[in-house]
Amino acid sequence: MLKVKPHQELEAWKEAMNLATSIYQVVNVDPETGYSDLAEKIRSVALAIPLKIEAYVYDDGTCDNTLSDVISECQVLDTCLILGQRIGLLSERDFETLMNKLNVVEDLILKKIKENQEKLEKYISTFIDGEEE
Repeated sequence: MLKVKPHQELEAWKEAMNLATSIYQVVNVDPETGYSDLAEKIRSVALAIPLKIEAYVYDDGTCDNTLSDVISECQVLDTCLILGQRIGLLSERDFETLMNKLNVVEDLILKKIKENQEKLEKYISTFIDGEEE
């Protein structure tokens, strides 16, 4: 049995993988439609999200730049999905499903960013209070 890696235990990574899987199942790259560039972009960004969450796990955990990058990718995907729905690349049902999954990922990442900020503020406060004594 394969060993579970640390990033695979994160709820955000699991949800990002669910989102990417759904996108790869729904968004087909078909040059005949004329939308293959958008379809490729949607798939590419969907893959980048769990990859960047994985990268966050393996950095020192003190920097939120990677998590900010994940949020940026989520925002790009949001815009691409809206465009995909408007031009008929995505059905209304698929669009709603994918947007709901994307919102779950964004919420989890924003929660983690907030937790990290609170930890940093507490650390700084403790450090400053300790210096004054």
